[in-house]
Amino acid sequence: MRKWQIFLLEDDPGLRDLLVDHLNASGHQVQSCRTLTEAYSLLEQWTPDLVLLDLNLPDGDGLDLIPTIQSLGNLPVLIITARGSVPDRVQGLNQGADDYLIKPFAMDEFDARIKALLRRVHPQEQVMILAGTTLDINKCTLLTEQGNTLLTDHELRIMEYLMQNASRVVSREVLEQYVYGWYIPASNSIEVRVSVLRKKLRQIGSQLNIRALRKAGYALFVEE
Repeated sequence: MRKWQIFLLEDDPGLRDLLVDHLNASGHQVQSCRTLTEAYSLLEQWTPDLVLLDLNLPDGDGLDLIPTIQSLGNLPVLIITARGSVPDRVQGLNQGADDYLIKPFAMDEFDARIKALLRRVHPQEQVMILAGTTLDINKCTLLTEQGNTLLTDHELRIMEYLMQNASRVVSREVLEQYVYGWYIPASNSIEVRVSVLRKKLRQIGSQLNIRALRKAGYALFVEE
């Protein structure tokens, strides 16, 4: 797995240390600071793959940093803030942020949003294989020796995330964030798409099955 370079601007020392430790444990390399002044200085010397941006800082508004970030290239920006009103969210997205996460948040949701942003900007693994079933990301196709089937973009994202987390339970909320990002669709959208995916897996003779676990989420298992 590639080690992503992540920049975290967060003035709360407890949360900053928690996120740095979590990201390091996930295999990423993290640089962090607490003020805009420190951030400007750091970004003059280093270009990350992803920026995690707090807004309420001791010396200004984190949104003021976005033009500098944009000057460095196509870097995804995830705002992490307690400012959760609709006008605040709209302002952040309009000024160039790619996604918006309101404090407090679950770490699973945090991870899902980071993966989704990095996937959009830095496409990596184009083929995934599990128990004789191949997911071709470029072609939006599932394949086995018995056949193949095309996937919609949303079905592709669901399958990709479940294969990345095979045999692990993924909550519906985390899956929604990975698949849809900022936009959350109708309440049964994930259920409908998972049902279609199950049928497609059966049609091509795949050993993979998506199980719905009541009040827990979904998990991808290999059927014996």
